[in-house]
Amino acid sequence: MRIKLAQQHTHEGVTYPAGSEVDLPEDVARWLIEVGAELREKEVIEATKFGKVLNELRDAVEARA
Repeated sequence: MRIKLAQQHTHEGVTYPAGSEVDLPEDVARWLIEVGAELREKEVIEATKFGKVLNELRDAVEARA
């Protein structure tokens, strides 16, 4: 199964840059896709939390003006 790597990945001493297309056994490709989805979900949650904090700070600054 061919997949496109979302980020740089090193495997067995070979570094593949982000955007590389690699041909992997289906079970390995599906595992990478699942792990990537989990990481993206965590990143979205963290970005949402960060955005909320920034909005609260902006509102506090605007309220003082």
